[in-house]
Amino acid sequence: MIKSLFLKLLSIIFGFDKNLLKVDKDDFSTVLSFTLFYLFLMSISIYAFYHAMYLVTENLFISIVISMFFTFLVHNMYRLIIATSFKANSLKSKRQLYAYISVKGFLIIVLSIFISKSICTDVFESDIKRELHTYKSQMISNFKENLNLKFLHELTDLKKSYQDIKEFNKLMDKSNSTEDDVLFKIKLKKIDQKKQSEMDLVYGEIRNSNFFMKKIRIVSSQPKHWFFSLICVITFLIPLYIYNTSTFFLKYQKSILSNNKKLILYEYDSYKTKYVNLLSSKTEQDVVINERYENPPFNTKLKTRNIKVLKKGSLLEWLKNHNG
Repeated sequence: MIKSLFLKLLSIIFGFDKNLLKVDKDDFSTVLSFTLFYLFLMSISIYAFYHAMYLVTENLFISIVISMFFTFLVHNMYRLIIATSFKANSLKSKRQLYAYISVKGFLIIVLSIFISKSICTDVFESDIKRELHTYKSQMISNFKENLNLKFLHELTDLKKSYQDIKEFNKLMDKSNSTEDDVLFKIKLKKIDQKKQSEMDLVYGEIRNSNFFMKKIRIVSSQPKHWFFSLICVITFLIPLYIYNTSTFFLKYQKSILSNNKKLILYEYDSYKTKYVNLLSSKTEQDVVINERYENPPFNTKLKTRNIKVLKKGSLLEWLKNHNG
């Protein structure tokens, strides 16, 4: 009962043909571990994509939907790779095996790198906070400098205008008007208010932004973060490694190849029989199909033909020899 339920689970998750699955007692623990490990990877994938999307959107519902979508994409990548991986029995060395897994799992590697970066932003949060604080301080300092340069011309013009009024009054032997002083101070205050308003706006944006892309750049700048990413990539390739090395899955691959070959041969024989019968009934003669290959319908071994191919000019030589 447990075994039948487990075979059904394998068929649903990975798309295995349950008619060809034969799980012995020795294989059950391996396949169970493989399945549980795979479900663990899918859980990590859901969390990583959710964490990344929540940092970007700060919306719970959207983050859950997008994380489920991308995890479903990763899952289908595994299903596609498993459904098209049948060369493990013909690989002769570990080097060939690793190259085969790397090529087949290229998209898994790309997605697992993104997953690792998302997890890094959570695991190495203390490192990120320190660098992010420095980055924010530098941003504020640069903005202040640019803001001062932006209002420098306006302040210079205002002070020059005020100084010109004072000099004009001096030349005219007039005392400075209090209204001019008040107006000058009001204009100075307005400029300061505009500067402060822009600074408050930038402070608010910096305080409310989570700097997700900057966090990704931070976790991509140190060797320990890349080491963590490498471990994550290897972890996500483990299911492909197990599928191409364990005895149970190697036997399953052989069963699939054997079953596919039988189906092809059966369909080809059915086609030949129907073709010959139909053609014979129309022509009222016995029809024979001449095969050009030794292994139809795979057609990989061409039959040797007892035909001598003459070189160019050999016919002319033959005519000369026999007709003078």
